[in-house]
Amino acid sequence: MLFACRDGPGELLADLPGLELRGLDVDAAKALLDERRPGIVAAQVVERLVEATGGNPLALLEAPSILTEDQLAGRLPLPYPLPMGEPLGQAFADRAVGLSDDAKRALVIAAAADTQTLRALTQEGAVPGVTSAALEECESAELVTVQGGRVMFRHPLARSALYKAAS
Repeated sequence: MLFACRDGPGELLADLPGLELRGLDVDAAKALLDERRPGIVAAQVVERLVEATGGNPLALLEAPSILTEDQLAGRLPLPYPLPMGEPLGQAFADRAVGLSDDAKRALVIAAAADTQTLRALTQEGAVPGVTSAALEECESAELVTVQGGRVMFRHPLARSALYKAAS
């Protein structure tokens, strides 16, 4: 059995063996960012991003979406403190703006859905107004993934931001 805790095991799990996961170091973060955006993020910018995100891989991948090309290249200074949290959530919501109405509807339904509905979303016609084409569009926008017959958001911030942005 595996338990995951954000801030230590607490009393209940204190006697169990543990493995503390740490964020990526600068070299690993640079490799990750170069894989996604080759040659776009300058080395000194990677250092700042690692500092601001604690090396969290998802935050590292999403942070460049809230910075300009000149900031990423190191030609303009980065904002201080780096915008994380709410701006990162807003970056997910902004990604949905250009989607079709069907894709937006699918995202809102998924954001409000319980586990059973998240599974039903992948079955064509099971949830009115949600099509496989709409879900594919949401996947292409890197907001959700469909795995094992279930819709999953890339990050809880994406789910909450999309739900909050819905009318």
